[in-house]
Amino acid sequence: MRRALRVIFYLEALINCISIVQYLFLGDVGVRALGITDPNPFIVEGFRAFGVLVLVLTYVLLRTLISNEERALRFVLEGYLLGDFVYIWALWQLIQKLDGVWTPTSIAAVVISVILMVARITYLWMFRAKAT
Repeated sequence: MRRALRVIFYLEALINCISIVQYLFLGDVGVRALGITDPNPFIVEGFRAFGVLVLVLTYVLLRTLISNEERALRFVLEGYLLGDFVYIWALWQLIQKLDGVWTPTSIAAVVISVILMVARITYLWMFRAKAT
């Protein structure tokens, strides 16, 4: 089970890398995929800044996974779990500002986030005794 969950977290890092490229180098594409039909430069730059944060967080996740430091991974997963809740809330707020129009990308973002939340909670619960 541990191995399967870790594979999920590696896949998350891969998805994050795709998002990073999209937000850093193809800003309009990423923003439009979320339903912003005519993004102004400030919106695109805001998403570019988000891409920078995702880059740093993805590095931390990958570095922790590679290190096999169980305790460090638990801290990272706890932080990511908190981020999942906030991300879904923030995406919900964005969709409301866009008159409630959910795109395939925004729906996929929520579905993926929920899957990752379940994986994180499962990992943290199942292996809680090992890291204390």
